Amino acid sequence: MIPPPACRQRSGHSGTGVLLAAIRFDEQGREVHLRTCPLCEALCGLEVHVAGDTAELIRGDRDDVWSR
Repeated sequence: MIPPPACRQRSGHSGTGVLLAAIRFDEQGREVHLRTCPLCEALCGLEVHVAGDTAELIRGDRDDVWSR
């Protein structure tokens, strides 16, 4: 089996080429989706670690200035 790339990009609809999301992979091979927390006006960044169809870990995005 070929290991997944370190990062892949999804393009927008209708061939617009707009970047919708950059997906990274953690040490265990889970996809790391970057999202925004909607609970307050700070809009901190979140990392959602996903294996298959299951979110296994949700934590603050270490690279997001508001999440520190």
